[in-house]
Amino acid sequence: MVDPTATPAGGARLDVTAEHDPETGSVVLYIAGEVDLATADTFDEQLRGYLVAGNTRVILELTQVGFLGSAGLAALVAAARRADELDLALRLVTDTHPVLRPLEITGLRELFEIRKTVDEAIRT
Repeated sequence: MVDPTATPAGGARLDVTAEHDPETGSVVLYIAGEVDLATADTFDEQLRGYLVAGNTRVILELTQVGFLGSAGLAALVAAARRADELDLALRLVTDTHPVLRPLEITGLRELFEIRKTVDEAIRT
């Protein structure tokens, strides 16, 4: 498995921390850093590891993401497709420009349930 706190070639850094709530079947992935070509493989691998049967809800907390590039968008789209195949709820938590703007200009915002807080994402 790729070290989620490693600094990939190019110097970009991506941190992924997971919290699991067995009572609700929710997994919250706290993502921080840049999601771009240098970190997208790590991001995708982390997402795949949690988009599995047994989890009913996967929440991506993205408020600490400073950049979301096309490779990161592609990983999010792949995650949405996988979640749909497994009948899992995939929710994004963010209200930040570096994440919302790329989703808006690519027309991908409608593909995701976006909430402002983790609590709201868990409750809905």
